[in-house]
Amino acid sequence: MKLDLSNTIKKDFAGIIDEIGESITLNRATKTTSNLTGDRTVSFGSDVIINAAFQINSKQYVYGKEGLLEIGDASLYSRTTDSVSRNDKIVYNSIDYIVKTVLSRFGVDQCVLFRRED
Repeated sequence: MKLDLSNTIKKDFAGIIDEIGESITLNRATKTTSNLTGDRTVSFGSDVIINAAFQINSKQYVYGKEGLLEIGDASLYSRTTDSVSRNDKIVYNSIDYIVKTVLSRFGVDQCVLFRRED
């Protein structure tokens, strides 16, 4: 008899995000390329409020297969249905962060964020 726990695990993670999550502003990124110069421009859409868990990381590095890797300034855990993507902007406590990587597992997106430097 095969036991499928994936739906149970998804519900558990969604419940955790509901309990410890908070309202966070998400601005979806749109990339455009100029027909004249070929320059790429990233613009942001309107604000969307999502419920997610936010964690500020200390500046750390890890040794990976590729060499020395920066962990990121913060981590975000959101539901996969929120559709957080690479280059999206997250606003938390009036500080802008850019999503660099998104890893989806069990209905939860784990996002690595870097503080936006403007």
